[in-house]
Amino acid sequence: MPFQPAPPIQSDITETPVGSNSETGANGAEAEFSNLQAVDDLGIDQPNQVKLKQYPARMFVGKKRAFVSSWYINRDWLEYSVKADSAFCFCCRKFNVGTSRVDAFVNAGYRNWKNANETDRGFHKHQTSKEHLSSYAMWKERERRVSSGKEISTLLNADQLQKNRYYVSSIIDVIGFLVENQLPLRGKLDAFDNMSEGGSGLFLSLLDYTIKKDPLLADAVKTLPRNATYTCHDIQNEIISLLSEVVTEAIVKEVGDSYYTLKVDGTRAPTGCENISIVIRFVNESESYEVAERLLTVATAEMGDARTLTDTILAELNKAGLNPSKILSQVYDGASLMSGKIGGVQKLLQEKLNKNIPYVHCLNHQLHLVVVYAMSAEAAVMDFFNVCNALYKYCKKPTIAVHYKGERLKRLLEQRWTGHLATVSVILNNFEEITSLLTEIDSVRAHGPELRMEAVGLLREISTPSFLFIANLVHEVLALLDPPNKLLQREDTDLWTGLSIVTSAKVCMQKLRCVEGFTKVWEKARAAANALPKSTTPKRRRTGNKNMDDYLVEETTGQREDDVETELKRLDVL
Repeated sequence: MPFQPAPPIQSDITETPVGSNSETGANGAEAEFSNLQAVDDLGIDQPNQVKLKQYPARMFVGKKRAFVSSWYINRDWLEYSVKADSAFCFCCRKFNVGTSRVDAFVNAGYRNWKNANETDRGFHKHQTSKEHLSSYAMWKERERRVSSGKEISTLLNADQLQKNRYYVSSIIDVIGFLVENQLPLRGKLDAFDNMSEGGSGLFLSLLDYTIKKDPLLADAVKTLPRNATYTCHDIQNEIISLLSEVVTEAIVKEVGDSYYTLKVDGTRAPTGCENISIVIRFVNESESYEVAERLLTVATAEMGDARTLTDTILAELNKAGLNPSKILSQVYDGASLMSGKIGGVQKLLQEKLNKNIPYVHCLNHQLHLVVVYAMSAEAAVMDFFNVCNALYKYCKKPTIAVHYKGERLKRLLEQRWTGHLATVSVILNNFEEITSLLTEIDSVRAHGPELRMEAVGLLREISTPSFLFIANLVHEVLALLDPPNKLLQREDTDLWTGLSIVTSAKVCMQKLRCVEGFTKVWEKARAAANALPKSTTPKRRRTGNKNMDDYLVEETTGQREDDVETELKRLDVL
C-alpha cells in the first residue's frame, strides 16, 4: 500500500514532526524506516527535485507550513517525495558508506519545515555533516567519470577493469562451451584453488587449462581477489540462466508476428517430474521465407496429466513472449494423453484458446511404432536381437575386449529402432572378426570355463543360417527405412512431403515380399554360413526317434534342416 502522509493535527501545541533532526526515539525511527519502503518516487540517477504550485501544508505551532521550491537553490543534492511529503538527500541515499547514525534525510525523510532553513538545524546541519560531505564527494566523482567516459563501479583503473572483464568473459565462454555440448560442469570440488586437482569437474578443469594457455587470462587471474573469482555453482547457474534468456529472446525475435506450429514431447525424469520440450516451427520471413525449427524451452511440470501439460505449455509461451493465438497447428506423439479427442492436450489447448487448431500425429513417431511393433511381434526376430544383445555384453567385458580387433559393437536402444540398424550393421561388417574372436576364446583354456562356454554358445548361435538370414533381412528392411526416418526429421520437410515419403517406403517394403527378394537374402546368408570354418557348424545332425520306425508318423517329430528355408520364407512374407 503506498505511503500516505498523516493528516495535519489541528492543535496549538508544539509538535515534533516525525522524521525531524531532533532527538527521535529508536522505535520511532524504525517505524519511519518501514514507511520508507513504500516511497518509490525518488530519483534513481539524479535527484528528483519536484516543483509544485502548492505543496501539502502541515501544522507547526499553530501555523501551516509546507515545502518551498526555492530551497532547491544551491542544494543540488536535495530532492522531494510527493508520496511521503518529505525531503531526502540524493547523494547520501546512493553513496552512504553504512554509518550507524540515523539521519532523516536518508532513512525516513525530513519534513520539519519550521526549522528546515535555520542555520544550525535542518538543511544546513545535514549539509555540513561529514557523512554528507563524503557522500557528496563520491557523487560528484562519479559524475566526472561519467562525463569523461571512465565510469566504473569501483575505484579501479581502466587497465584493471579491462582485465576483470576479460576474465569474466572467459568464464562465460567456458560455461557456454560446456552447455552447448551438453557436458556436466561440476565435480566433487567446487573451489577456485582446486582447479588443477582431480574431481574438480569439467568447468574448473577447462578454466584451468584455458588460464595456462592464455597469457592475458593468466595475468588477469593474478590480480583477482579470492573473494571474487565467480566460479561457484550459483554463478554458473546464473550465467546459464542468462544465456538461456538470451537465446529465448533471439528465438522470439526471429518468430516475430508469424504463425507457428507447436511441437511438444515429454519424458519422465528420475525425480518423478515431467520434462516438457517445446519446439516452435515457423517460416522465417527475414531469411527468404525458409522453414525453421527452434527449441524454445524445456519446462518442468510436477504432474503429467493433460491439463497440467496444457497449462505449462501456455504459461511457457506467454513467458517467452509468444502469442498462443498464433498457433497454426500442433504436433505430438500418438499417446492418448497428447492426442486424445476428449481430454488430450490437443483438445484442451483448442478449448482454452477457443479456436480450431489441427492436430498432426508425428509421422516419424508413427514409423517408429510400426517398426518396433513388427519386430516385437515375431519371436524369431526377438530371439535374434537377444543374441545380438548377449554378444554386445560379452565383447564389452575387459578380458574379451582386448582381443577383439573389429569395430566396436553397438548397444541396442529400446527407445529407437535406429540403434538396431547400427547393431546389425556392425555384426555383418565384422562377422569374420567376431567368429574369429569366439573361436580363439574357445580354444584358449586360460580364459576360464565360463568365458569359453559362453563363447561356444554364442558362436553356435551366430553360425546358423537362420541367424545370418534374419541379420541380412533385418538389415535390408531397416536400411530401407533409414532414409525416410532421416527425411521425416528434416526441418524443411512439410506435411505433403512426409506423406509422400511414407507412401514410397510402403511401396518399397511391399516389393521385398516376393520370391526374388527372399532368394537374394537366403543365398547371401547361406554363402556366409558356408564360408565359416567347419568347426563352427553343428557337429551332429538331428535324427528321428528309432522307436517310431514301426509306426506311421503323421506329424513331425522335430524341425529338420530342410525345413529352415520354409520357416524363413514365412518371416519374409510377414
